[in-house]
Amino acid sequence: MKGNRLPLPSFARASRPVCLIIAMPLLTAILLCTALTKLPPDAGVTFDAPASRAKVLFPQLSKAMGFALDTSPQTEDEVLLIHVKDVPAKDLMDRIAKVANAEWRPEGSGYRLIRTPQLTKQATSRELEDRRAELKDAVDAAVDRVKGLPAWSASEAQKAAKGAEGIPANIKISGGGGISFISQPSSGTSSPAERAIPALLADIGTSKLASLAPGTRTVFALQPTPMQRALGGSSPRILREFIAQQRQFLEAYSLDHKSSDPSNGKTNVMVFSSAMAEPAPGNPDLGIGQAILVIKRDGSSLSTHLTVADTNGETIGSGAYTLDPVAKPPAKLSGIDPISISPLSKELSKNLDGGIFSFGGSTRMVSVVMSSTVSVSSEEPVSFTLSSDDAAGKKSKVSSALLERILHPEKFDPESFVPGEAFASAANALSENLVADLPDTSFYTLTKRVADEKVSPHDLVEIVGPEAGLAVQENAGWLTVCARHQATGTQNRVSREYLGPMLRTLDSTRILRLDDMAPFAVRQEKPASMGDIDGIYLQIVNHTAGQKAMNYLSGPWTLRFYAALTPAEKSAVQAGQPISFTDLTSQQVDWLSYDVFNSEDGPTVQQPRPNRRSRVVSPLFFGRNDSVLSERTQILPDGLPHDGRLVFRIRSENAVLGIENSTGNSAILTASRLASQMYQAERPEFATFGQAPKYDIFHYAKESTYTFEFQLLPRVTFTRSLDDPFIDLQGPAATFQGLPQDFQDQVNRQLSRLRSSLGKVNLNGDGGAAPPP
Repeated sequence: MKGNRLPLPSFARASRPVCLIIAMPLLTAILLCTALTKLPPDAGVTFDAPASRAKVLFPQLSKAMGFALDTSPQTEDEVLLIHVKDVPAKDLMDRIAKVANAEWRPEGSGYRLIRTPQLTKQATSRELEDRRAELKDAVDAAVDRVKGLPAWSASEAQKAAKGAEGIPANIKISGGGGISFISQPSSGTSSPAERAIPALLADIGTSKLASLAPGTRTVFALQPTPMQRALGGSSPRILREFIAQQRQFLEAYSLDHKSSDPSNGKTNVMVFSSAMAEPAPGNPDLGIGQAILVIKRDGSSLSTHLTVADTNGETIGSGAYTLDPVAKPPAKLSGIDPISISPLSKELSKNLDGGIFSFGGSTRMVSVVMSSTVSVSSEEPVSFTLSSDDAAGKKSKVSSALLERILHPEKFDPESFVPGEAFASAANALSENLVADLPDTSFYTLTKRVADEKVSPHDLVEIVGPEAGLAVQENAGWLTVCARHQATGTQNRVSREYLGPMLRTLDSTRILRLDDMAPFAVRQEKPASMGDIDGIYLQIVNHTAGQKAMNYLSGPWTLRFYAALTPAEKSAVQAGQPISFTDLTSQQVDWLSYDVFNSEDGPTVQQPRPNRRSRVVSPLFFGRNDSVLSERTQILPDGLPHDGRLVFRIRSENAVLGIENSTGNSAILTASRLASQMYQAERPEFATFGQAPKYDIFHYAKESTYTFEFQLLPRVTFTRSLDDPFIDLQGPAATFQGLPQDFQDQVNRQLSRLRSSLGKVNLNGDGGAAPPP
């Protein structure tokens, strides 16, 4: 019953039109203008400092100005770069306010930089309109592409099916990496889903699409529940055409499983592709009972998945499509008198790419990755993990000078490296005064472009800056820089105050415990990202351990939930007692709701599927739902159930802290993980991302795994787990042979099973025999 449900979280409530009246209170405007005009109009201000947060910079700037400047909670973390010579104080203050999307308010004998709600709404409104226009161009281009295709027919179905069949047949797993990408050549047609989804997106409307927040998962449905939104008015017609085309497509489609399995049936393979299809268990003759279009916003792209079910809820058609904004080709750089950067900035730029990995936006892009578990005919299953945190690649230790700055981002701001140096150098070369508010969202792009290419001052201002999402203006001897989307720039600011202590702990202990990461996860609004300052810095300090930490910080809801456990909840956990959802705090409910309805995996639904075909080897399709019946917003139509409960379990296991002397990288390794690492060292082609690390010395450790099982409904659960290591760094380091014998025996048993089960698997892509184990 709805009366037995918790209220919908704020992100899931239907949006309402809001009429905004944007104006500064008259009295404040009069006071501000009067105060600023009282400043000596010809008072010359000269100031030059590295990029720093406003609250760090303003005490220095106040001395140069001759009166006090202060920040507010809304502006204290804006990263400002000021490089001016003999300029009027009023002109400088006006430009600081502009790039920070703020205003000055007189206070005592000085001024405070504030950001009013009206200014935030203005910035958000401008950004939403830019996003809407961007998506309109992308949707229009997608619809026009479909209109340019031949009309659907039996021959078109054959062409589409043949193109899809060619994907698994052509897959090869390259040696020395265990992963390959294949961009399938266009067959001149498209699958039914690639025709239908652009039409559905156009029917929904770009205003609604633009309102989707980054990282959210939104479901549009033909018959929406309160947790879903309605598809457009033309969707019934579009869906009928889709099902008719899908029936022809599936009839023409035949999947040869042997050719689609590069390991020749010895293990499972995951195939990521939207162009492939699998037989639908439903009956199209029953008609359409429900249809859902799941849209996940990742940055500026929209990943979509369509599932259509018959009146029994069984799938009769599905498919995926990725909508990318129309990208302009990069402009050619002049390369004249390129900007120079410091040696430390060059060293930093060489360490940016560790762990950054993406599948690309093409709907025809295919990747192949070995599955995480290999089953063999033995009493104990063999676990073989291939994931990004298992392979550190060849990375060198950074210099002590760079490490000192990396470990103290509160003092040495990350933006003071390439971004700050580049714009200060450009202003000098152009003989212009500079005021910049540098967003973290541009850090990676600016650093890579300036460090890797010959970027002139004019290139930075006219090409590279805008490509990095910056609004750069030159006017009357002034160069001003800020985020093109100022609201997003502010929201995505990395917390230096909490990043610093976490980095220093990682450097000193070589690992991060849950209590080391929790303050950062709770304090920072945005999730951490591999390509952002937080992810980059963690991996520079300790590549492997930093990637492990990012597993929790990039999806921080469980870590936040753990950090917010109340004394009563901790007592219940220790006693092994379940916790009712009614006893959770409102903050815990919000975090749990967000994770349940926006995570990639979502709840587990235990549901018998008698019509589903069984297969010995079956490709796994990324982002594909089994059926409408397992869709979380369908099963939980009113949000989290009021009568749900949390069951908390703790399991401890012996482990070691492995340290790679050549790089300083470290990782907590249970017996099964260490066996996987040792096998990857024997078989380099099994290392998914680069070369597997080789750990030289070990410290004995224990690892506790905390499992949160949220029982939402009798057969619907949502499970999350966190690993918390304890390391004895005071004890002596040992080689593998110096570890306790029982631990060595566990590792050797796992290693023997891996050799037996994977010894005949060839991942060299050359058709030859696998090397001997």
